[in-house]
Amino acid sequence: MVEHIHLTAERIAKYAAVIRKHKPRIVVCYASCLYLSAEFLRTESIEIPCPQGVQSSAEMLHDWQLSAISAQFECPVMTGTDVER
Repeated sequence: MVEHIHLTAERIAKYAAVIRKHKPRIVVCYASCLYLSAEFLRTESIEIPCPQGVQSSAEMLHDWQLSAISAQFECPVMTGTDVER
């Protein structure tokens, strides 16, 4: 996992390419990185295949982050404390 302080536009674009190539069922990432990635993908109109779920980990996931992440990834967003929010 990449911490948000190390997340750049170039890295998000590379991760998007990896997701397009490998089509993972689940994407696991820190909440802040998921949010920043979702916003970048949205503003840059970068499309990726929808995973079956996104697993937010290691940080508190706020409702405003959850909304942006679930809208962009078009799948359930899970945390370490619940199966689906």
